[in-house]
Amino acid sequence: MKTALVKRIVSWLESAGHYVSQQSRLVIDDVDFPCDAALLGPKDQQGPVREHLVIVQAPEREGMRAVYDQVQALTMILARTGSQRPLTLVLVTSDPVDPALSEFDHLCRMIVVPADGGGDVSVPLRPLLPLDLPQSDQVTTSPETRLKRQLGKRAADPLIAALLHAAQTSDNAVTQCMRDWLAQAIEQDSVTPTS
Repeated sequence: MKTALVKRIVSWLESAGHYVSQQSRLVIDDVDFPCDAALLGPKDQQGPVREHLVIVQAPEREGMRAVYDQVQALTMILARTGSQRPLTLVLVTSDPVDPALSEFDHLCRMIVVPADGGGDVSVPLRPLLPLDLPQSDQVTTSPETRLKRQLGKRAADPLIAALLHAAQTSDNAVTQCMRDWLAQAIEQDSVTPTS
């Protein structure tokens, strides 16, 4: 049952997450690390982007200590060789809330997949997917330029032009500009004879 689940995990990571399967017996710096599955990834369209090493282990309950010892040795050998590659352990276990799992926290990132196999493997594995972020705009327009575009011909009005110029300084400058324009309007209105 666990073997079939490991195959589903590997298959899903290969198809959805752009991971590539490796030999299940890793050899790093002449040290042998057996595991149920090993993958490198994710890969983007242009090639590898600091690929993660993902180890999948599905031990029996009594084999949990052996997995811990193997992962500890693997992290030590990766550190000794100067590897910058992040390590993730995907652990298939029948007891996903086992307190012994907390021992793995200081070794590497760990993702627990329940061994019952009834659930969708994609749910716990989603953190391994690459993020598809939108491309940033090559040309960003300033808020002032966008405002002028929205104002259209009205941006040429002397009051609006003065307010836009004052806005580049501060909000107090805008307030003062508005006061000056109001004072001029009141003064012109009082000077203009009424008929």
